[in-house]
Amino acid sequence: MTGSTAASVGMGLGADVTGALHAPSSRQHQQQRIIENLRSGVPSPSVALSFPMGREDILNRIQAKLNGLGKEEGEPERESSATASGGQLFQANYGDGKTHLLHAIWNLARTQNCVVSLVSLSKEAQLDKPDRLYARIAANTFLPDGSQPGLERLLEWFRPGRPQTEDLLAWAERYLHPKVAAVVRNRIEGPNTGEQEVYKLDQDLHGILLTMQDLKAIHRLNFGSALRVSPSFKVKRDMPDYFRLVSRMIRSAGYQGWVILLDEVELIGRLGRGSRAASYAMLAWLLGEAASAPGAGPGAGALTATYTVGVVASNFFSEVLDGRGDAEQASAWLQDRQRPVEAELAEKAIARLLAAEALPSLTRSQLLKVMDQILAAHEGAYNWQAGVTPEELLQRVLETAPEEDVKLRTRIRTAIQWLDLKMQYGAAPRLAVHDLTEEPYDEEPHDEPDSDPDEKRPPHAGADW
Repeated sequence: MTGSTAASVGMGLGADVTGALHAPSSRQHQQQRIIENLRSGVPSPSVALSFPMGREDILNRIQAKLNGLGKEEGEPERESSATASGGQLFQANYGDGKTHLLHAIWNLARTQNCVVSLVSLSKEAQLDKPDRLYARIAANTFLPDGSQPGLERLLEWFRPGRPQTEDLLAWAERYLHPKVAAVVRNRIEGPNTGEQEVYKLDQDLHGILLTMQDLKAIHRLNFGSALRVSPSFKVKRDMPDYFRLVSRMIRSAGYQGWVILLDEVELIGRLGRGSRAASYAMLAWLLGEAASAPGAGPGAGALTATYTVGVVASNFFSEVLDGRGDAEQASAWLQDRQRPVEAELAEKAIARLLAAEALPSLTRSQLLKVMDQILAAHEGAYNWQAGVTPEELLQRVLETAPEEDVKLRTRIRTAIQWLDLKMQYGAAPRLAVHDLTEEPYDEEPHDEPDSDPDEKRPPHAGADW
């Protein structure tokens, strides 16, 4: 049977078999969900919990980092050192388990009492557009004991009169932009804040920013005085204060810290040169490389107890960092435009990208463990006996795709489709595999300008720069 035939049979098999089962148990239902997710190739936290896919060593190291959140190296935890943050980058080929690793880290972080945010970079979540990035992160933030995303439950924890609330508001007044401090004060302490005002303030704290006119009206309603904000709020300069506020709230509410998971970091490569350079600077700040965010004013600081993990496709290095000259010229582009802080951050981010840890290919013993888990889950999901051992299943998979560089995702889906077909037809099938393809990093045709139109653009070597 060919690969295309196998795929068409496998796609509809789960629903048919599930419907034929009588009142599956909760464990059986869970195993069905795992198999369906693995078959579709769509990662999920529930699958990652049961299938670490040979990444146990990485998860152990991440756990040690999470245990140290908020502690300076060699220092006991105390308020003055509670801002200690950091991060890690991983690289792998397309289909080799990068997103699956992020979901495994998500599960690990929640067991460590961490708040988790998972976001894939895209035009709606660009590193060089902090307002878009923050809005997407806020909308995809999960408390360790919660199933619904968002910041509402975290905000509700801060009630007037709590010592942590008073500390948070005092810190915001001292260290954040006055506009951000006013929003959080009105949200928490506003005595006359009705449902409509709460909604607007919550929207602002989720990245859908209030106009100053609306904020001033809410403030006058609550406190009977005019709100004066100086300097004026500028998105690129001041939006990182929203990140800082959330990280501080998370720590103040008693959580271990904030874990930010960035998928598809390679999509930086689809941006224009200026946007790429600014993206590198923001990435460095999220990774804990600097006390101040890119473009931030005096007094701006680091995130509190935050650990950022990003994954990037391996071909990003040859196609973007090397092929477009970013490794050599992104920092210089920012320097030429009198943006020295961002230039330094971009250089640090590129160094971190070049040092990103490669996810190793699974050994035969690790693959055998994965086959054992798949076999057990498939038999449990559909209440049948495959009549093969994990060693025999692995051999069938390796015979179908003998090349050493076959994607991990391809091997997993091959194993599941082989079991699907054996269950349906009662005989060992023959499969052919067509591997996954990688997408190029073509710049978006309508990318936004690299800089202000009236900005002088000095010449650079190279076609892209």
